[in-house]
Amino acid sequence: MLPFGQQTVPSADERSTTAAWAQETTQEMAKRPHIFVALAQNALTVAHSLRDNYFRNTAALVARFREHLTKCTESSKGGKPLFTMESLDVGKHWDAYRGEEIAFIDGGVGSVAILSQVPMLLRVGTYKVKAGERMLSQREEFGFYPVILGDLNGGSKERKDYPEIVRIIAELLAVLHTLNRYPELDVLVLHGPLVYLMGQYAGHVPFTDEDVDLFLRNYGLEQRLKEQFQAEARRIYPQMTEQWRAPSWGGRLEGRYEPLCFICFLLWEILRVVTDARRPKRTPVCGVAERGTLSEFIRRIAFQRVLEDDPDFFNTIFGRHDINSAQAAVERLGYNDPLLLSMLLRPGEYSEPFDMDKYSNLRGAHVADVAFDFRELHSDGQHPFPKVIGCYVHVSDTTFPLRVEVFGALAAEQIREVAQRVGSAHAGACGAVRHQSDLPLSYEAAQWRKCVACWEGTHCRIGWHW
Repeated sequence: MLPFGQQTVPSADERSTTAAWAQETTQEMAKRPHIFVALAQNALTVAHSLRDNYFRNTAALVARFREHLTKCTESSKGGKPLFTMESLDVGKHWDAYRGEEIAFIDGGVGSVAILSQVPMLLRVGTYKVKAGERMLSQREEFGFYPVILGDLNGGSKERKDYPEIVRIIAELLAVLHTLNRYPELDVLVLHGPLVYLMGQYAGHVPFTDEDVDLFLRNYGLEQRLKEQFQAEARRIYPQMTEQWRAPSWGGRLEGRYEPLCFICFLLWEILRVVTDARRPKRTPVCGVAERGTLSEFIRRIAFQRVLEDDPDFFNTIFGRHDINSAQAAVERLGYNDPLLLSMLLRPGEYSEPFDMDKYSNLRGAHVADVAFDFRELHSDGQHPFPKVIGCYVHVSDTTFPLRVEVFGALAAEQIREVAQRVGSAHAGACGAVRHQSDLPLSYEAAQWRKCVACWEGTHCRIGWHW
């Protein structure tokens, strides 16, 4: 099945009537119900003036984009194509990775119903598989690392995102543990973003020395991480607040672990480990998000570049006069990256990699009535978070594209290979079922079957659930 705009184009006479466009759009939507449902939801939220012809205009929008991309239309500024779409090696299936070691990491929060759903336990699971290995004892290894939230002293437990900030820290520590445990690892996959939008987590009370001791013991990590972080923190904390050493302040930073600073440190430590020249393999560490709603790619890349080439692009299609910027197009039309790219990318293609904006919302926050300035951790600060590069990989006509994220410092050498692995895992969905179904599974392995099946090619979604 070909994407929208790549179907047989109606003749000029057929296109002259709204009914012809509406009929073709309806037929195409029926073949991809996940897109139909998403557009139907959008049609209920956009302005009334856009609602009536939303499906027909969406088809026209995608057809125009496909025309730009097919003809490699060059913008008037810089002479570059609108944006690039690369093809994966469709002949390279999961069998090509036989014998390689792949690890997966995912975290979740367990709740107990008392008077309400109260988060009680956080657990991070690691799963390492040797692709193609049929002897179960040598094929799979599991790790479960629970953290009782009540055992922690730091963090702002009254905030709804408290379990999330603990989970992020726990997952990054699990990454370090897994990299140290398996130096020959070929790839490590986080289920979800490699880095979250960090500004939303600013303002938590710092974690204590005892909290970090609990984390390190849980993952068997060395105490040197604490010493290294504190040496780094003594350079960062004074830039965040003048009261960082105040002995009577509940949010005192000296000797403690401000969550965003600690996360930034762990990300750089992961990058240091995988680039260590003494490591046998330069293991790609990536995040794979399957349910994204970001609109960063279409806003900064697709919409911005098409408007530079034709300022009236959206107004002409939608009969408007106020869609004059990429931001306005996203806000008024309701599209996001997965939805639009599912209609532009063919299965087996991935989008142009782009620098993801994870840190622009890092500004200021208050902790115990004291103002913190987090701009030190911004991309242009003295102690920034590492850059993240992302792309979208379209693996199936029946799913939205997956977003793949890698460290910016390693993107040039790793982004295509990671995208290829994600695509290959799904491309082998039919061929691998037969030999996988014959494998004996322990009870624990059965709980992880979705993850095994995904990367062995027997399931069409990345991820697993406990």
